[in-house]
Amino acid sequence: MRREWSAWIKSRQWNEFEKLAKTDPSQPLADTVAELERGFPDKPDRRALRKVLFLLGQAGYKPQPIEEGETPAAPVPANLPAEMGYLASTNGMGETMVCYGRESGSVFRWLITELDNRGAVVDASEREVPVDQVEERTAAFRTLEAAGMTGAVVPADFARARIAEVVRKSKGLPSTIAYWRSTLDGVEPIPHPADSLPRDAEADPSKDLLWAFDETMTWRLEFGSMAILVDELGRMETEEGSAGADRNAERYSEAKAKAKALVVDRAVIEDHATRLLDLAYLFHLVKKPGVGELLAAADDLRARGSESFYADFLVQKTFMLYMSELTAASRGQDDE
Repeated sequence: MRREWSAWIKSRQWNEFEKLAKTDPSQPLADTVAELERGFPDKPDRRALRKVLFLLGQAGYKPQPIEEGETPAAPVPANLPAEMGYLASTNGMGETMVCYGRESGSVFRWLITELDNRGAVVDASEREVPVDQVEERTAAFRTLEAAGMTGAVVPADFARARIAEVVRKSKGLPSTIAYWRSTLDGVEPIPHPADSLPRDAEADPSKDLLWAFDETMTWRLEFGSMAILVDELGRMETEEGSAGADRNAERYSEAKAKAKALVVDRAVIEDHATRLLDLAYLFHLVKKPGVGELLAAADDLRARGSESFYADFLVQKTFMLYMSELTAASRGQDDE
């Protein structure tokens, strides 16, 4: 799946899918749009998506039928309980989608949130579906799966506590939260389910996970955080009588250590440790490999902070991306 599709889905830009169906139709596009059409309950959304499917059909692309015996990526209980939780992996902007739903009279109400683990409710919305319509009740799950994220049904008390914890830290709450305030008030934090998973003694915390999994490939620090390293490299290039490559390498290491100590603070450590724990738990639920490595990295990050392997990789990766951005911007100015 193309990375921009997630942004289109999030903002419901079905016109972009329509343009793509006309200019670059494909089987993955047909399968994704069909999944979205089944997942969105609102008629305007489904009408727009059916139009895209029609255009794709004219181009010769029909959604592939779900084969008998095929199981969904995220397990959905056969007998849906009175309340449910859902968790999706953290995106490149550091936002984690957490959903909590419960029965309320004749409807099942969903609270769908995008949370910044450092203490902000980025977005919150509400959805009501008839309590007896299982397909509509699980629509949020299929929508998230179609957006290319790893997601799974999680214990309802964990989802509720996770949302409540971030809401407590937030200075301002969306008006959507009003109905849910009494539900979230007084909910105490609970241990992360990933902390109860068995550890793999053979898992190596020094593995660079930031290039290992699709969900982590966009994780980085804020680019401005790398100014310390950039300034130091600039001085190394302009100073006369350089001490040579060995000294430059030493100075770079010193600058990198300084950047880590300043940038990888407690908030960053808690944020990225939570991302790793979330992903490890989701991989455990959907039976993906890599759970041991993710847990080892999270434990090492929480124990050693800025001195951990993960922190080192995080600073290094952000620096590389930052320098790439600066180089591209410089070339753009030269071309003008």
